[in-house]
Amino acid sequence: MTHLSVHEWGKVLVDTLASDDSFSRPQANQLLAAARQHPCAQVEATNILVDHHRYLRARQVVGVLAAQDCSLEILPKVDPESPDEAVPVVRSRLLHMLDVALKLGLSTGGSAEIARQSASLLDILIRIFADRLTAETRRGLPRRYMSDEEDLSALRGRLDVTRQFTAHAVRPDRVACRFDTLTSDTPLLRIMKACVVFLDRHARNFETRRRLHELRLVLADVSDLPVGRLPWGQVRIDRTNRRWESLLSLAKLFLSRDWQATHHRPDSPEGITLLFPMNDLFESYVAAQLRRALSDTGIEVVAQGGRLSCLGEWRAGEKCEGDVLSPVSTYGTDLRL
Repeated sequence: MTHLSVHEWGKVLVDTLASDDSFSRPQANQLLAAARQHPCAQVEATNILVDHHRYLRARQVVGVLAAQDCSLEILPKVDPESPDEAVPVVRSRLLHMLDVALKLGLSTGGSAEIARQSASLLDILIRIFADRLTAETRRGLPRRYMSDEEDLSALRGRLDVTRQFTAHAVRPDRVACRFDTLTSDTPLLRIMKACVVFLDRHARNFETRRRLHELRLVLADVSDLPVGRLPWGQVRIDRTNRRWESLLSLAKLFLSRDWQATHHRPDSPEGITLLFPMNDLFESYVAAQLRRALSDTGIEVVAQGGRLSCLGEWRAGEKCEGDVLSPVSTYGTDLRL
């Protein structure tokens, strides 16, 4: 297994055989194929990775491209004044940006320690998910009442009158029942189990894989669903399951197909990709930090989404010139990025 790290806009060598600082040509082709099938890829994925034959050049994305026997970690150029900053330090900073921008709830000392020890961003996120899900399952699985229907020999719950007099008109020994069952086979845990099964195929760390195997046993009574049929819209976070909210965010990161999503098409090369356009990530990070800093001031922060080019404040009635948003009705209540 060849794993290399490079900064955005940096290059990694391609040689006849893989080494400590280069990929083989077949490995490079696997990474290029994975990049081309990622949701954020443009034509030939040249916005992600460019093939210069003797080397691959990363573009302005960060994250991980992983194929069958190789992986490439693309890290941000966080500090132009320190181009040789240690990879674990840059990786920790990227993890912090993801935590803030995507509201993953990773800000713990344990996460920082994992970031210093793990081999890649992907290893870190999988380990954090496995550790947190293990901790939550030990505190007890969330359960809820689910509606069920069954034909029994005695009444349980309510009688389903319509079904009783249609399906069982000639079967008086069977009673069409409708009842609620308290179960752990909930939409939330179905998503958790799907994420565990998915990550179990891609985790490389022995301890992480052991924990994922244990979690599959813990969730054995939860239904198996394919990723494309997961009940995202049925999950309700309330006071009884609030502690699972950050885990749900991590599961979305791995299983959904947004710009920050993991790639898992069945016709793609075996592996996983987790990529974030750096411009979008940095803007989301800055906007989140500003919202936090200005939360008690009455100022609203709105991320521009790449359309605007001005940061300022306007008085009521002023007309904005150029590529900026119109002002809101009160002075100093709209801060737009």
